[in-house]
Amino acid sequence: NGTLIADDAINSEHYTDGSIDTAHIGDSQVTSAKTSGIGGRATLIDTITLSSSSTAVFDSSDITSTYDNYLITLENVHCGSGNVEVLLKISNNNGSSYEGDSSNDYRFISFNGIENESNNSFTSRYSTAQNKIGITGNYSNNGNDAALKIDSTIECFSLNSSSYKKFLIRTSFGQTDDPPKLVYEHNLALADSTQAVINNIKIYPSSGNFASGKIKLFGLA
Repeated sequence: NGTLIADDAINSEHYTDGSIDTAHIGDSQVTSAKTSGIGGRATLIDTITLSSSSTAVFDSSDITSTYDNYLITLENVHCGSGNVEVLLKISNNNGSSYEGDSSNDYRFISFNGIENESNNSFTSRYSTAQNKIGITGNYSNNGNDAALKIDSTIECFSLNSSSYKKFLIRTSFGQTDDPPKLVYEHNLALADSTQAVINNIKIYPSSGNFASGKIKLFGLA
């Protein structure tokens, strides 16, 4: 057996580039270094590239028992027109029907800040009965200015459990003013009418199509 080296016994003063390689480090140590932090726990499952797309759907082939928690990102998303809202609905039967299609199945609390607000304050919104989840924070006058895209992260918790389904949404976008004002939304939404396993998520504009952008689904270990 080789001689053990004490913790912190080697630092940048004791080696040059390339003098220590992974052949001398245990596999478990390398794996731990690669997977530590949020980047290591997120695995890309699917990417939907938008082009005149009316919906983006992650179905039961994407949302499985492999992961309980998921992360969705909207990246550089543009709607085909202004004054639309970007929405989300969930299904427990792989899209045969969606919560909110026939009743107000969702509730939410949201806070938003708008650039150049005269009172420098955040606005709050809430509802105990909505027929959709608003990714753009139930804020319908987001614009489609070429230089201001919609970016968002959506944390989807406990989709495989028989408890309430929580969606924590952070979104930035520009509204339809000229010049457009920058808007930031932080939204907590809940599907209140089902405790079944969720296996389908649909994202869509309230009218028209998505012109461009990408929507990605990650599994969280």
